[in-house]
Amino acid sequence: LTWRGGEPLPAPPTRGCWLLPASDLAALAIARQREQLAALGWRLLTCAPRLVSALSNKLRFRELAASRGLLAHLPRHFLTPADATFPCVLKAAVGEFGRHVHILRTREEAELRWDVALRWQQRRGRRGGGADADDAAEAADEEEGWLLQELIAGRVEHSASLLVVDGAIVGAVVTEYTYAADEYVWPHVREIKEQRVSHSVLPPTHRAVMAALLAGFSGMCNVNYKVR
Repeated sequence: LTWRGGEPLPAPPTRGCWLLPASDLAALAIARQREQLAALGWRLLTCAPRLVSALSNKLRFRELAASRGLLAHLPRHFLTPADATFPCVLKAAVGEFGRHVHILRTREEAELRWDVALRWQQRRGRRGGGADADDAAEAADEEEGWLLQELIAGRVEHSASLLVVDGAIVGAVVTEYTYAADEYVWPHVREIKEQRVSHSVLPPTHRAVMAALLAGFSGMCNVNYKVR
């Protein structure tokens, strides 16, 4: 399906067919229009749109982790380039597949990128007019910004695809990818494919952190992470 929200809604090929998202945008659209989609006959596994948004927006994800006492499991956050250690990473709050992600190796480079990012954010902030309460809530869900954080080096990256029901992880497939560089922005790096490994073993410590982050969530969730 190419549907990513709005009208017309997609019709299920047969009543009771599952509608599962393959992107952050589709996941949020399903959460927002779940009642209408269910009325058409789709089977859904989703939850409150604000929680779905918080898990896909990098700034709101950090706020969620902080509210649940889990910041120690995330890369260090820097308020400005003056606070950063190098190399570090500048990321747009909203985006997938390495879009608007930059490795910064010097303070001069960071200050230049940071200034450009803030000007871009200010221009976007001036868009639009008066919004009602629903529009304001939706805008908060989709708030864009930039995150400056520690670069975690290492060639092995874990990708856990999780099936979650009411915060409980009921299924997991973990893939370990090995890349040809210690510092990279995926997908702009070569994978050493013969070293790729997939399994269903999610270590208890990893599972506990993920379950705490996903409290209240229902749906499919992909967690990409490195082990220090």
